[in-house]
Amino acid sequence: MAKTWLNQECWKDNIAPLPADVTQIGFHADFGSAELDAWDAYGRATKGINYPRDKLGGWTFPTQWPPEAASLGPKVENDETENHQPVTQIHRISYE
Repeated sequence: MAKTWLNQECWKDNIAPLPADVTQIGFHADFGSAELDAWDAYGRATKGINYPRDKLGGWTFPTQWPPEAASLGPKVENDETENHQPVTQIHRISYE
């Protein structure tokens, strides 16, 4: 039986088809990128958590930027308060 299997090259009958070209669906945000930071801010705002990371430190998302990315970014304050009074003191945080 083994001789027949070898002579008829039966192992070629069970060859798996080659995979088709794989196209990535979505956007891969790399580690340290502004996109990944925006998605993490979105995750914290909506779910209370950061998104997971792959072995490269990034993650794949459906789009490059999360919904409402502009509203989640850093807020730039004007030099005047709501009462239109000039700001007199700026508090800075030092992590040294």
